[in-house]
Amino acid sequence: MEDEIIVLKPVTIKTQSIEVVKLLERSNIIVIENAVDAENGSFLRAELKKMEKAVKGEQDSYTDPLKEVMDKIKNNYKNPLAMLKAAWEKIDEKLLAYRKAEQKRVDDANKERQMLIDIQVATEKAELKKKADDMRREAELLQKKLEEEITAREEEKKKHETELNKGTDAILERKRLREEAVESKKREDEQRARIKQLEEEAEKAKNTKIITEEPPLQKVHKIMGVAVKTSWKYRVIDISMVEMEYLIVNDSLVSEIARKSKGKAVISGIEFYDEEYFAGAKV
Repeated sequence: MEDEIIVLKPVTIKTQSIEVVKLLERSNIIVIENAVDAENGSFLRAELKKMEKAVKGEQDSYTDPLKEVMDKIKNNYKNPLAMLKAAWEKIDEKLLAYRKAEQKRVDDANKERQMLIDIQVATEKAELKKKADDMRREAELLQKKLEEEITAREEEKKKHETELNKGTDAILERKRLREEAVESKKREDEQRARIKQLEEEAEKAKNTKIITEEPPLQKVHKIMGVAVKTSWKYRVIDISMVEMEYLIVNDSLVSEIARKSKGKAVISGIEFYDEEYFAGAKV
C-alpha cells in the first residue's frame, strides 16, 4: 500500500444541539390518548428520524474515510497474520501432542512406582505380622510352662506336707521348701516379665507404622517459554440423559420457522405468537 497522509479535521457538530434537546423534551412530555395525539406522535417520530439521519450523516462523513483506510491497512497484513496463525497452531498442535505422550509416560511410570511401594509395604506388613505372631506364641508357651511349674510345685508342696506329718525331719524340710519357694518365685517373676515383654513387643510390631524409602515422583517436563493452562470443555455422549435445564432451544431455527409459517407450524412445547412494532429504524 502506498503511503497515505491522513488529515483529521476537528469534529464539529453542525446540527443544532438545542433542537435535539427540544425534541427529547417533547418526546418526554407528549401524551397519546386519542387519534389526534397519535397523529402528533407520528409527526414527532418523523422529526426524530429526520434528526437522527442528519446526525448520523455528519458522523459518517468523518468515520467513513477512516474505515476505508483501516480496511486497506488490515487487508495488507491479512495474509502474513494468517500464515503466522497457521504456523502458531501447528507448533501448538505438536507441543500438545508431545505433552500428551509425556503425560502418559509419566502416569505409567508413577503407576508402576506406586505398585512397587504397595508391594514393599505389604511385604513389610507380613514380616511384622509374623514377628508379632511368633512373639505371641512364645509368650503363650512361657505362660503354659509357668502354669505347669506352679501346678507341679503345689503338688510337691502337698506331698512334702504329707511326709512331714509322717515324722520326717520337719525343720530341715521346711527350710528346704522355703528356699525352693523363693527360687521358684524368682523364676516365676522372670517368666512373667518375659511374657509381658513379648506381649508388648508383639503389640508394638503390630502397630508399627511402615516407613518406606519411596522413589521420587516423575513429573512432566516443563517446556521453557510456554505457559500451559487447562480449559475444561464438554462433549455430549447421550442427549437423552441430559437434564432439561442444560438444553437450549435453537433460537435462529425456531424464529425462522415462526416467520416462514406465520405461526402455523406446530412444535411440541413451543407456542408461536405475533407482536406488533413500528416499521423503520428505532430511534
